Amino acid sequence: MHKFDTVMQDPSYTPDIRQRMTIKPKGHYVHAVPRKRSPSSVAVSVSSQLVGGPYVPSSRRSAETKDVQVEPKQKLYVVYGSNTATSQTFALRIAGDAGSHGFKSMVGTLDSIAGHVPTDGPLVIVTASFEGGPADNAAHFFEWMQHLQGNELEGRIPKTIDKVLEERGSKRLHERGVGDALATEFFEAFDEWEAQLWKTLSNEYSIAVQDAKSYTGGIALKTIDSGTSRAATLRQPDADLGRVMDNRLLTSPDAPAKRHIEFQLPEHLTYRAGDYLAISALLSGYVEISQPATTRDVRILLASASSEATKATLADLSASHTDKVIPRRLSVLDVLEDHADLELPFGVFLEMLPPMRVRHKPDAPFLGVASNVLALPRPGDVVQLAVRAAAPAFHPPGDVRVPLVMLAAGPGLAPVRGFLQERAGRPAARATLFFGCRARGEDFLYGDSDLRGWEDAWNRRRPPGLLAPSGGI
Repeated sequence: MHKFDTVMQDPSYTPDIRQRMTIKPKGHYVHAVPRKRSPSSVAVSVSSQLVGGPYVPSSRRSAETKDVQVEPKQKLYVVYGSNTATSQTFALRIAGDAGSHGFKSMVGTLDSIAGHVPTDGPLVIVTASFEGGPADNAAHFFEWMQHLQGNELEGRIPKTIDKVLEERGSKRLHERGVGDALATEFFEAFDEWEAQLWKTLSNEYSIAVQDAKSYTGGIALKTIDSGTSRAATLRQPDADLGRVMDNRLLTSPDAPAKRHIEFQLPEHLTYRAGDYLAISALLSGYVEISQPATTRDVRILLASASSEATKATLADLSASHTDKVIPRRLSVLDVLEDHADLELPFGVFLEMLPPMRVRHKPDAPFLGVASNVLALPRPGDVVQLAVRAAAPAFHPPGDVRVPLVMLAAGPGLAPVRGFLQERAGRPAARATLFFGCRARGEDFLYGDSDLRGWEDAWNRRRPPGLLAPSGGI
């Protein structure tokens, strides 16, 4: 297959996975076309192949191109490896901004360029490590890249890709950017890196673009759906509707809340103990509404300020962003609430917020982004969810005769409980659990229910000669 490009028969196909052990997309057909050593530009889903320039929001068109007469000619390729949509969001942002900087963008996954990295324009790669490995849509590229020899190309994954590309003949145009997805200044770091990226590319390709002066327009708002198509809107086609079956508090009132939530999955979804459930809750279920404002956000707000006092305050926030925005986690919404004279259209406000990042929790799904939202879903409620397989090494051996030693603390008990539950009622070997909690009476999760019951049952049926655990499970 390394001599062929694959083209989807149905460009609008959405994966319909019937089995997760061996992925079988129902009704999915591709055509193999002899490769001409150039990337395919067929009009297919952004999540698969390289495609032409993405939708550019109206506020960026009006703000960034109003005084800039540029006919984009130079190609720019933007590819991403993303499981939680963060890298994808950044990639689409770069591709969306490209036109105002004089570039014609093409965007796709890293897998879309495996075996034929484009050479007729700069290539921007946005990717992350996921449990020490590549994202699902970057796995083929990473495997192909590791087997390269010579100059075939003129966390761990980004560094490796960066290193190998340079070793195999690629020309570095801009320094690799680094961001910690758990850090408060994550999006700020990206904004700063992207601003420098456009300066580098403009100098390299001699493209002169004026700076944006104002931000107007915004996303046009129109109610077209009650919310059930949220997954498709956020390019998460594997999500579906599940039903809440149980939701109860496990901890005492004095301890941080930890809950037991059970979901009934759609019939076509399969799940293994240790896998993740990605759960989403309207506005807070689409965008990162509490994300700290970046300096770019503050500049947009400053452009919409009408009073001199507000302008002075925002100018101070921009100049002292690290000291006055990041520590307080001051969001765009916070600033708007504090300054009633800010005349920011709602469409522009939405545009400023990054799409919701998927939160992964093994065996213990979370609704929304804050722990106090966990108590909201009630039995019978329907929520959007998707099953995301954990790394193969995280699953226990299929042979229950193999002993297990497990260590967990707090909510980390969730996948371990799933492993024990799978062994319950079976002639399994000894399983020893070391569990950390604050106090037995506060947050010894399942200590007096499931864990105790499974321990007693195992002691009753343990194989002859095998000693029971001392001190309890």
